[in-house]
Amino acid sequence: MLIGQVIVAFAAVIEIAYLGRMLVGLGDAFIFICMVRLIVAWNKPKAVARRQQLLVSVGQLGQIASASGFAFLLANVGWQNSFSIAAILVLLSSILAFVFISNEPNGVEHSRAHLTIAVAINQLVENLNFA
Repeated sequence: MLIGQVIVAFAAVIEIAYLGRMLVGLGDAFIFICMVRLIVAWNKPKAVARRQQLLVSVGQLGQIASASGFAFLLANVGWQNSFSIAAILVLLSSILAFVFISNEPNGVEHSRAHLTIAVAINQLVENLNFA
């Protein structure tokens, strides 16, 4: 996302801005996938589906809030400064995530080799409250 924001900020032609925007979207998608995986790693199977839905809902609200704030920023400081500020915020967020977010809780087995389709189906049934 950071590289995409910088490319969009300094793009001289629209084709380069498109490339930057694609990188921003790709980075956003990777962050979402990682967040879903973190929810699975940090929560009991019964809570995973609800927490993932909360992630989606909060993400949508965040998108609305950030779009409004970014539109205000864009109108007041211009294209290049707005996307540069966005890139700085992504950099700061990345540093904070690296420092404070742990991949898995302490003491959790790092291998997922024991997971099978049967275990996944059982977890799905448990999340759907059929069990």
